[in-house]
Amino acid sequence: MDTHRPLLRVKPKPKPKLEEHPPSIPWSRRQVLTDDGVVLSVQTAGQGPAVLLGNGIGVTAPGLDYIAFHLLDRYRVIGWDYRGIGGSKMQGGQGDVIVRRHAADAFAVLDSIGVSRAAMLGWSMGVPVGLEMIRAAPER
Repeated sequence: MDTHRPLLRVKPKPKPKLEEHPPSIPWSRRQVLTDDGVVLSVQTAGQGPAVLLGNGIGVTAPGLDYIAFHLLDRYRVIGWDYRGIGGSKMQGGQGDVIVRRHAADAFAVLDSIGVSRAAMLGWSMGVPVGLEMIRAAPER
C-alpha cells in the first residue's frame, strides 16, 4: 500500500500555445521591504494552501503566469522577483545576492502576507533557494 501523498495535485488544463500571450492571471501585487533595505516585488493569486514559486535567475513576474495558470484554481500562488531583477529594486552595493539571501527574502515574502508554511516549487535558481529554505527552517 502506497501511503505517500503528493503535496500538490495539478489537473491538466488546456495549454496556451507558446506563440500566444501568457494566460491572464489576476495577480495582486505588493512590495516588501527586506531587513537590509531591498524592495522586493511580490505577486499573489488564488485561494487555498500556499505554493511559493522560486523562479529561474533573470525570470520576472510574467514568467510565472504559465505555471500559476495550472495552480491558482486550488492554491494560493506566490511569486517574487529576486533582488535586483524585474520589479525588485536594489541600490548599488546594497545587500547580498547569494542563495542564502534569496531564501531569507522568500521568508520575508511569506511573512509579509501572513503565510507560515508553503510548498516551494522551484526551477533553475529556485531549486537551490528552496533547498536553502528547507535547511534554514524545515518546519516552514
